[in-house]
Amino acid sequence: MPPTNEGTAPRPDAVPTTTNTTNSVSRKQFCKQLLDGALGYARRGWPVLPLLPGTKLPLSRHGLHDASTDPQQIGTWWTRCPDANIGVRTGVAFDVLDVDLHGHNGFAALSKVDERGLLTGHGRIVATTSGGRHLYYLPSGAGNSTTRVGLDYRGAGGYVVAPPSRINGRPYTVVSDDNPTAALDWAAVRNLVDPRPVHVPQQRHGNEPGDVDRLVQHVARQTEGNRNAGLFWAACRAVEQGCADFRPFIEAAVSTGLPANEAARTCRSAIRTIRGGAA
Repeated sequence: MPPTNEGTAPRPDAVPTTTNTTNSVSRKQFCKQLLDGALGYARRGWPVLPLLPGTKLPLSRHGLHDASTDPQQIGTWWTRCPDANIGVRTGVAFDVLDVDLHGHNGFAALSKVDERGLLTGHGRIVATTSGGRHLYYLPSGAGNSTTRVGLDYRGAGGYVVAPPSRINGRPYTVVSDDNPTAALDWAAVRNLVDPRPVHVPQQRHGNEPGDVDRLVQHVARQTEGNRNAGLFWAACRAVEQGCADFRPFIEAAVSTGLPANEAARTCRSAIRTIRGGAA
């Protein structure tokens, strides 16, 4: 039985494993699906933005700040780049609980949340290309946030990749499409699965943010002349800490006036610098 909005934690095997579908759907058909999907989201009042084909990175100059429900603007974007992936801005019509499998099994943490009765109220469920899930909730007003256990939150100032977008030939797919009935108590969820100890303030050597959230805040504080260098430094530190999602860094850089494409290039450069090889 597919998961519903009654609060049952989605299982990683709730939908069949999706194989590469590049050959089963022609490029022309896929591009039409993308445009139809973007326009469909806009009709629901969900602001959409184009993403670089096959990636999660913004295609437009100002990233999520360009997100729109205007069908003419959406038509222009997908005419210029027919195979652009679809991003949907969060914090407007919905927020998203992101169950991740990069480095951690987010389903283990999700089961713990479910046992405490904190999952109720979600609507749409999307299967991601990595085997994770996106659970859609009513917007709470909270911003983006991460944990160390495979559960992240996308709210005000964020976006998620939406079906039928593809990464490495694998599509995002809709598991269920119910309407959400409540907002998620993210503070309670985070405190349950990833409580942060109360630290006694200590003198720091220089202005060095310690975790990913503070690194993102560091990027958002940069002014013209320092924006790119500040982003590169923060992204390098994030790579060293095992960060896999650089969208918050790109969003923070865009908020300071740095073009989204330039911010994405800087993050990729930081990944190559620390890890070596291609990003």
